[in-house]
Amino acid sequence: MKPRFTSITGVILILLGLAILIHQYYGLDWYFVRSYGFFVIGLLGILRGLSLTPRRKIYSFAFLMFVGLYFMLGEWGIIRIEQGLTISAFTMFIGTSFFVVYLVARRKWEYLLFGSIFLTIGVLFLLEYLRMLPPDLLVTLVDVYWPVLLIIIGLAFLLHDLQKRKHREISTHSPD
Repeated sequence: MKPRFTSITGVILILLGLAILIHQYYGLDWYFVRSYGFFVIGLLGILRGLSLTPRRKIYSFAFLMFVGLYFMLGEWGIIRIEQGLTISAFTMFIGTSFFVVYLVARRKWEYLLFGSIFLTIGVLFLLEYLRMLPPDLLVTLVDVYWPVLLIIIGLAFLLHDLQKRKHREISTHSPD
């Protein structure tokens, strides 16, 4: 095994073992372990990923941190954890995790594109959950306009490819 993988796995196993022991002997609530555990593991993973060159595996740890934060807010009574809210929140967490990767690890357009798509979908789910959208608007949008999303993603890929080709042509024709 790689040393970095071994150390991260070791930290996760230690934290998991401590949580189980505390739960067995002190009656620690599993909701507490879930929320704070996800948050701490996510935060430690992000900090570890930031110390690596190149920065890696930040996406999954950012997602875990956001999930832990979501459940912590639920435990503190700041938000109510319900199915509709959870679906919209997790969709927004996926999008936000793409933005975290874009900002701290890889400045690639794909992370911005997919982050924007997931964040927009999550916001639409949230607005529907809060009943701020007219009834059946989201169903109509998806039913009618989902091909537009495919066209936008396709155009983004084509533009990216053209930009790469142009950059290669400039670098091969530049004087030495």
